[in-house]
Amino acid sequence: MGIRNAIQLKQAIAILKIEQEAKKAAMAEQFRYTYESYKPINLIKKAYHKIADMPDIANKLIGTTMGVGAGVLTKRILLGKSGGIFKRLLGIALELTIANKVAQNSDGIRQKGSELIKKLIK
Repeated sequence: MGIRNAIQLKQAIAILKIEQEAKKAAMAEQFRYTYESYKPINLIKKAYHKIADMPDIANKLIGTTMGVGAGVLTKRILLGKSGGIFKRLLGIALELTIANKVAQNSDGIRQKGSELIKKLIK
């Protein structure tokens, strides 16, 4: 069933133009979606949601973060700004020890912290 006259040709051209516009619109929409999904903030959000969907990894990440924070805070409180090499080495050892202990016991610490916050709120 080929094109046999000018009317059929015009109809075929009109159909092709409609198809072309539909494909152009779909392509533009796909470009916008891709552009939005590769923005740095959206990549970070996506990674956060993936981690949040994996409770085991999220708990380990929270525990490690708590440990590092506690280690740094303890070092700052007890030693201040370290001056000598011995004081710096002692600070690093203290920081790593505290960070390791807090990371290992993060569930218990989190539970106690939640209980304390609940008592403070009441």
